[in-house]
Amino acid sequence: MANPVSIKRSLLVNFLLVIVLLSSAITAITFVGNRRAVRDLTANLISQSIDHTESKLEIFFKPVIRDLMLARSWGMQGLLKTDNPEYMRQLFIPMIKELKPVSSLMVADERGREFMLLKTGVSWFNRLSKVEKWRSKVRIFKWRNGEKPLASWKNLVYDPRKRPWYIGAVNELRKYGPMTDKSDANFYLHWTKPYNFLTTNEPGITASIYFKAHDGVQRVIGFDVSLNDISKYTMNLKVSENGKVFVLNYDDLKLVGLPRSKTPLTQAEINEQLLKYPDKLKDPLISNAFKAYTRKSDYSRGPVRFSSNGQVWLGEFRQFRLSENRALWIAALVPETDIIGDQSLLRIWIFVITITAMLIAAFRAYILARRYSKPIDFLMIQSERISRGLLYKGDTVDSGISEIQRLAEAHEKMRIALKSLLKLEGDLQLARQIQQNTFPKDLPLLEGFDIDAWSQPAEETGGDTYDIIGYCYDEQKKGIVLTNDKPDYTFLLMADATGHGIGPALSANEVRSMLRMAVRTGVKIEQIAAHINEQLFQDLHAGRFITAWLCELEIATAKLTYFSAGQAPMLHFHSKTGEFTSLEADSAPFGILSELNVQLPEVPVLEHGDIFIVISDGVYEATDAKGNQFGLDRVMDIIKTSADLSSSKILLRIRHELDNFTGDFPANDDRTAILVKRH
Repeated sequence: MANPVSIKRSLLVNFLLVIVLLSSAITAITFVGNRRAVRDLTANLISQSIDHTESKLEIFFKPVIRDLMLARSWGMQGLLKTDNPEYMRQLFIPMIKELKPVSSLMVADERGREFMLLKTGVSWFNRLSKVEKWRSKVRIFKWRNGEKPLASWKNLVYDPRKRPWYIGAVNELRKYGPMTDKSDANFYLHWTKPYNFLTTNEPGITASIYFKAHDGVQRVIGFDVSLNDISKYTMNLKVSENGKVFVLNYDDLKLVGLPRSKTPLTQAEINEQLLKYPDKLKDPLISNAFKAYTRKSDYSRGPVRFSSNGQVWLGEFRQFRLSENRALWIAALVPETDIIGDQSLLRIWIFVITITAMLIAAFRAYILARRYSKPIDFLMIQSERISRGLLYKGDTVDSGISEIQRLAEAHEKMRIALKSLLKLEGDLQLARQIQQNTFPKDLPLLEGFDIDAWSQPAEETGGDTYDIIGYCYDEQKKGIVLTNDKPDYTFLLMADATGHGIGPALSANEVRSMLRMAVRTGVKIEQIAAHINEQLFQDLHAGRFITAWLCELEIATAKLTYFSAGQAPMLHFHSKTGEFTSLEADSAPFGILSELNVQLPEVPVLEHGDIFIVISDGVYEATDAKGNQFGLDRVMDIIKTSADLSSSKILLRIRHELDNFTGDFPANDDRTAILVKRH
C-alpha cells in the first residue's frame, strides 16, 4: 500500500489547476470591470449626493427656523401688534426680503385676528382678518416696491384658527404642555404636511409655533415656505449623466422636490407634479425606487438595486428631519449604465471563461470523486449494518488518505462504544427491574384501614423507595411473624436518597434492607432510626444523605408512631373539620451526623375518615415547561376533594393531575407517595 498522504495535501494538488483557472478568470473579470467596485463607487456617489442635498436643505431651512424663533421672541415681548398693519409691515418686510425661502408670514390669535404678509416678485400683499368683528370680510393691502399700499375690502369666509399651521402649533402645545423658561422651543415647532397655499395656490409647507404675550392672548406665528425653491435645487443637481435627486414627504410620500428632467419644465408643469404621489406620476421611476427600498430587511443606509422601464438603477433613501413632528425623504438614483456602460461584451467573456473553468473543474472533480468515493461508500455500508444492530467487527478500510484511515478508526471505536452502551442499557433495565421487585407486590389487608403507595423514578433507577410491612406477634409474644392477612401492626417506610440513578437506588435499598431486618427482630423505632443513621454515616460519601420516614401503625388503636429524618412535610387530613395538619421533620436526614438524637413526636391518632400522606419532594416540586411548581396546595386540594375515595384512587388522581400539569416536560426528580386512610 502506498504511503498515506493528508487529505489537505491531496486536495491542494488536485485543485491546483482549478485554482489557476479560476484565478485567470478572476483576473480577466477584474481587468474588464469589477462589479463590486462599481457598486461601491456608485454607493459613494449616491451618498455624497444625498449628503450634499442634506446640507443644502439644512442651509435652506435653518434661517426659516431661526427667524421664526426671533419673531416668536418679539411676540412674547409684546412687539407684534397685529392691529397696527403699518408697524407690522415695517417690522417684517426686511425679514422676508432676506428670507428667500419664505414667501409669506402669518400671525394669528385665539380670537380669530390675523396679520398676513405675502411677497410675490416685486409685489406685496397684506391681509388683515378679524373674525369676531368683520366676520366674512377681510382687509386687503396691495403695493409694489416703492409704492404706497392701496387698501380694499374683500368678501372671504376665512378663519385662521382653522388653518393647518394654526391647529398644528396648538396641538404641539397640548402635546408638550405649557412652555416655561426651561422649555426647549424646538419641541413646540410645527411643520405642516405639504399643501397648496390658500392665497397663491402654490405648493409649500408652513412652519409655525405658539406663543403668549404679556396681554395673555394666545398667538401662533407661521412662515410659508415654497416647495418650488426645493425643486429648483434638486432639478439642477447632477449626480451622473442620467442620475436624479428628489425629495418626498416622509409620511404620505408626496413629491416635494422634483428630480432633474431631460427637457426644461415650465412652472405650470412643475406645480402639476409637486404634491403628487409617486404612483400618480407619468414616470414610474420614483415609485419603483421606493418600493424596492421598502423591500429591504431594514432601512439601513446603502444603495438598493432595482429595475424601472427595463433599466437597472441603484438608489438610496435617507430621512431628513425638520422637527419632532415632520421629516422628509431625500433620494438619489443612478442608472447602472452611467457607471459601467455597455456590459454585453463583458458578459460574453465572463460566460466563456466561466464555462471553460467549470468544465475543467468538473473533470478534475470526477477524478477526485472516484478516488475518495470507494472507501467512503464502504464506511457507509458499515454504518448501515451497525444501524440495524449488527455490531460484529467488519472488514477494514483500504485507503491511502490518512484522514479516511482516521475516520475508519473512529468508526470502529464508535462501534465498540455503541456495543458497550447497549450492554449498559441492558444492565440499567435489569437494575430497574430489580428495584421494582423490591417494592411490595401485595399490600397488607388491614381492618379499618386502606393503604396504597406509588413510586416513579426520574431515570431508569431512582433514589426513592418505600415499604409496607404487616406483622404480628406469635402466640407466646416472643417473636414477630410477617403477614399480609389482617396484621396487628404495619411498619411503613419512605426514603429519598440525594440524586437519582443507580447510586442513590443502592443507598435507598440499603435502608429498606436494614429496616426489614430490624422489624423481624422486634427493635423499637427509636433504635431502628439510630442504627440506620450510624450505618449510613459510615457508608455514604460526603455530601450524600437520605431523608426517611419510619412509621408503625397500630391497627387496634389507630395510632401512628413515627420518626421523620428530614422527610417533610407530612400531611394529616382531618375528616371532621376538613382541615390539614402539616407535620415537619424530627431531625436532620440520615448520614449527615455521626449520632442522631432520636426523639419521637406526639403520636397522632387517625379518626374515621382521616388521611395521612407522605410524599417526596419530587411530587410537589415538579415543574411544567414554564418553571411553575405543582405545589403542596394542589396536592391538598386533590386529597380534600377526593377524601371519600379509596387510597388507590386518591393516589391515581394525584398522578393524573401531576401528568396533566407537567405535560411532556421530563421529571427532574423521583416521585413517591404513601397514603393511609382510616375507614
